[in-house]
Amino acid sequence: MRHSRLGLLTLLLAGVSAASGLSADRAGKGVAIDSVYLRLIDTVDVPALSAGVVDEIARHEGARVSRGNPLVRLDAADAELALERAKLDLEAADESAEGESKLQQARAAVDEARSMQERARFENDIAKKKGTNDVSVRAALKSEAVATSELKRAQAARREVRDSVSDNELDHLQLTADKATLEVEQARHDLAVADLTARMKGAEEAGLAALVKRRQAELLQAEEDRRVAKIAQRAKANAVRTAERELTRRTVRAPVAGEVVSNYRQVGEWVEPGERVLRLVRLDRLRAEGFLPAADGGRELMGTAVKFVVTIDGKSREFAGRVSFVSPEIDPVNEQVLVWAEIENPEPGFPLRPGLRGKLVMSAK
Repeated sequence: MRHSRLGLLTLLLAGVSAASGLSADRAGKGVAIDSVYLRLIDTVDVPALSAGVVDEIARHEGARVSRGNPLVRLDAADAELALERAKLDLEAADESAEGESKLQQARAAVDEARSMQERARFENDIAKKKGTNDVSVRAALKSEAVATSELKRAQAARREVRDSVSDNELDHLQLTADKATLEVEQARHDLAVADLTARMKGAEEAGLAALVKRRQAELLQAEEDRRVAKIAQRAKANAVRTAERELTRRTVRAPVAGEVVSNYRQVGEWVEPGERVLRLVRLDRLRAEGFLPAADGGRELMGTAVKFVVTIDGKSREFAGRVSFVSPEIDPVNEQVLVWAEIENPEPGFPLRPGLRGKLVMSAK
């Protein structure tokens, strides 16, 4: 009786395995799972990236698309105007940042002020020397002393001998003495003027030194303005990129290759960022699912190259893929593990469809 029960259980387990079609054949070159079926990997609810009015539905239900194809376009008039305005602002910023005229003028003004200051320094040095040079005063004093001495000797001789010095000679000596006295006064006056001139030149030099500092400050300001203009230029360039990105976001594009299965919005409707506008099923890659005897492999099969063999329109075709998942759980009834492989579904046409059954052949490692 006990033996009959064991035999019945064995027959039941064999029947489950055969009915499911999930047998595996070990070949010299690898492992084959006789019966696998294809499923979708991704179903994407594609969102709007910006707020706006739907201007165009570029793809409707049933349309097959490649990654990056436009799906929905939002009204872009404001975004286009914003981009144009940002480009104009950038052109103005470029002119301001790249223009050298103000900086060159500031540098030239500094050079000119320094040249004037140097000239004033020389003139001040000359004026100082003239203001402290009393040679002409001392010479005039000596000349005055000589002329006065000669006049006094002539006057003394005239008193002793009436006819020793004529009136003309005496008048001439008096004139010479008076002239010498006036020359002393003129020399002293010239020395005083030279001193005042030296002071004036000193003031001019000080004023030009202040002018140089002012021109240097203006140069520093021009350089700072240039740096600020460069920063503004980069900010305007970023504004252009932001406006370009915003304009790009007005077009909703396919994140994956696949087929449109639902449109959630119509032309003229308003959408907010993040609101779904259509549903897309991914077709460029499908998942083949099947069961493998646990004895034929475990996680070491991850990444193994596979071929999905299927009959399409009466012809046997092969599609490449790789094992992407091996379940760590072994079914206690049939001692099998669930295996997934991602199969490439080539464009155009996407010949493979979810639900197809075929055979999965694993390459030997």
